[in-house]
Amino acid sequence: MWLLKCSNFLGSSLDQARKIGGVYSYYTTKITDIHLRSTSQVDIEPGGSLMYMYVFGGIGIFIVVIACINFMNLSTAQSAGRAKLACAKRLAHFVAR
Repeated sequence: MWLLKCSNFLGSSLDQARKIGGVYSYYTTKITDIHLRSTSQVDIEPGGSLMYMYVFGGIGIFIVVIACINFMNLSTAQSAGRAKLACAKRLAHFVAR
């Protein structure tokens, strides 16, 4: 039944297609390998490059590290300013007595 439907769809049987030179085979690919490590010749669009993933990932990590350093620097500067202000308020309160 399945071969009849297949031959109706293709217009010829699979044996006739193999005699002409058509090769049909099935293979499995892991889902995690579809985009970066595909070995298929008839993909809809070409697969990506693992090198680009490493380069852009490294750039992203570098940006996050710079942002963390910047945050710590600004937090330290702000706390130093608050400490000066608190000290000045205590001194003004002590002198006002």
